[in-house]
Parts: sequence; structure tokens; C-alpha cells
Amino acid sequence: MEQKEKSQKVLAAEKKLLQAKENLSRAKREDAKKLRSQQNTKKYAMGGMMAKYFPECYDFSNEELLRIVACAFSLPDVKNMIRTVVRDRTESGTNNSNTEDAKYDVE
Repeated sequence: MEQKEKSQKVLAAEKKLLQAKENLSRAKREDAKKLRSQQNTKKYAMGGMMAKYFPECYDFSNEELLRIVACAFSLPDVKNMIRTVVRDRTESGTNNSNTEDAKYDVE
């Protein structure tokens, strides 16, 4: 009788373990879906900004756009603006990371 009770306890524990694994998997999928949604929203916004401030962007290939953007981001004025925005964000208390600020220092 004791052996049968132990088996029932083991079976119940295994069932709980399986349910917990399923719940964990479901929660991870939901988090990944939420993250993808946020990333897509950001990508669409960035594309909209590109089209707003550079309407000719549709006339260029992806490789050409990459060259243009890479060149623009290498300019000291752009790096200074990025640094200023990061510093303003940090001073307002929304992000306390100074590593980004140091990344864009221009000599």
C-alpha cells in the first residue's frame, strides 16, 4: 500500500512539474512576443523618421542608405548631438548609464 501511495505522490508531482514547465514556456513566449512588438514599433518609427528628414531615401538601395547613415553618424556634429541627448536623458533620471555617454565622446 505504501508503494502505491508513493507512486500517486510522484505522479501528482510530475503532473505539477509538467504544468509548471508549460506555464514557464507560455510566459517566455508572451515576453518574446511583447519584445518583438516593441522592437517592431521602434523600427517603424525609425523608418518614418528617415523618410521625414530624408525623403529621397526611397531612391537609394539598402547598401547606399547604409553608407549614407554610417557617414552621417561618423561626423563630429552628429556624435555631439547624440552625446547631448544621452546626457539630457541621464540628467532627467530616466537612464543612469554613463557608458553610452562615454561612447560618443569627440576629441
